[in-house]
Amino acid sequence: MANANTTTSKNGFFDVTKVMGDFRVPGIDLEAAVSSQRKNIEALTQANQLAVEGVQAVMRRQVEIARQAMEDFSAMFRDSTRSATSPRSA
Repeated sequence: MANANTTTSKNGFFDVTKVMGDFRVPGIDLEAAVSSQRKNIEALTQANQLAVEGVQAVMRRQVEIARQAMEDFSAMFRDSTRSATSPRSA
């Protein structure tokens, strides 16, 4: 049976944030700790965004290189088939 003193969230499970909101530890500034971690998460998010942009730039360049290689190969193949089918002048 559930304890009448437990706090439940909207989904019916025990809500830790409400209970921990009332928990105080002497000598620890909880707001400063949360703020510090928030700044860490924001920095990590920004670093991840830059990493994603870098990967996207590399992928765009690789696609460009592959496209150019295919165009060069097609031109080379086209030229070789033309020279093989055209009559040779002697």
